[in-house]
Amino acid sequence: MKTPKTARDLRKKRKGAIAAMTALLLMAILGLVACALDIGWIEMTRTQLQAVADASSLAGGTELLDGLGYFATKTPDEVVDAATPVAVEFAGHNRNADVEASFIDGDRDVKFGKATFDPVEREDSSEGCGCFIKTPASENPEYYNYIEVTALRNQVGSAAGDGPAPLFFARIFGINEKQLRATATAAILPANGFHVAEGSDDTADVMPFALNGKVWEKFLRGQEYYDAGDGNYAANDPAMLADQTILDDATFDDVNNNGVQDAGEPNLPLFWGQEASPPYDPIQIMTDSHTVTDGTVSSGSDNRLEIRVFPHKGVLTEEAPGGNFGTIDFGGTDNSTQVIKRQILDGLNADDMSYYPENEIILSEEDPLEAEADTGISGGIESALESVIGQCRAIALFSAVTDESGNNTMYTLVEFVALTVVEVDLSSGDKRLIMQRCTLVDDNAVVDTGDIGPNTTIFTPLILIR
Repeated sequence: MKTPKTARDLRKKRKGAIAAMTALLLMAILGLVACALDIGWIEMTRTQLQAVADASSLAGGTELLDGLGYFATKTPDEVVDAATPVAVEFAGHNRNADVEASFIDGDRDVKFGKATFDPVEREDSSEGCGCFIKTPASENPEYYNYIEVTALRNQVGSAAGDGPAPLFFARIFGINEKQLRATATAAILPANGFHVAEGSDDTADVMPFALNGKVWEKFLRGQEYYDAGDGNYAANDPAMLADQTILDDATFDDVNNNGVQDAGEPNLPLFWGQEASPPYDPIQIMTDSHTVTDGTVSSGSDNRLEIRVFPHKGVLTEEAPGGNFGTIDFGGTDNSTQVIKRQILDGLNADDMSYYPENEIILSEEDPLEAEADTGISGGIESALESVIGQCRAIALFSAVTDESGNNTMYTLVEFVALTVVEVDLSSGDKRLIMQRCTLVDDNAVVDTGDIGPNTTIFTPLILIR
């Protein structure tokens, strides 16, 4: 007859089973912890690689602007030569996984090309992707406005720092390394408007002025003609620009249309306009007598024409249209001199922009903005204009103006361009506001959907578009 087991005997038996189960569970827990550590290591490395790609593309992207728009000083190949080493260098300032200095191969990992934005609703009413379209350098775009950097940890056998990232506990299962990569693209885009968020302290660098779009086209033709220099006049001699005979050279007929502003209008010399007040005598509106260097204006030629923005009408007609031909109202109507001065000094703020849909102003021929004239050019704003001499600002171009006078004048605004004040005198009898083209990069600029052209002057900041 078996003797019944005591409670003590049963407890001893359970203790042995629990110990065995604990050992098994402990091994499983340790395995999970090991996997979690390796997974965390992989995700940390992935994040670090993305930071490397971001930093390198943004660093190299600082060289892109030198190859864009009117003030371009580098060819696409020169942009590549300047930007690539910068991107490579900045990769080395960032660690990832087991390397202190990340490595990217300039020839393999740094790419360039042209980026344009494809809106969801295109101007032709077709549907776009609402994304950026990239044309790589291999397709020979006319300019490069993006740089793409890929940070690699997938080159098996490489000792350069781009080999697979090593693992630790996963080695138990025969997994020794992980292949990873990250890509970032930074781009500078053309802009056709400005946005200032509601409640923001930001401002858009826009001055409350409008320039006749025909005068702007004439200004661009004048610069082309000036650049062409046929050797029959001194390119740096402003006096020669006033010589009517220069315009008779048929060699430049395709550039300046022989001095005729538009078909059907009287012949007006290319570098001339007309006064704003009767008897509407001709007035020279383009000269080259100022040099702008890093925001500082000095006298002398720099081969970049200036335009006399006010006061003149720009084109000669039998009956010159009435109009204010001075300041315009952005934001509220009937802006005071103090508001005009603030907008000259600081640009348009969130309150100014609140008058427009989604707090933004976007100008185009297809969707122009009707803006009311203000009080005109007066000595009251001279000090504000003097304060911004050498600073780049945007002004609007108009395609039409109502035949009214004073504050009743309405402008049809179709485009923004960037200019800097180089000279102002609103107190003497010879009132004038003279400006020169500049390149404006504004944090509040709105991306344009078009290409960057040889006369583009307004850009977004360098942004990541990956």
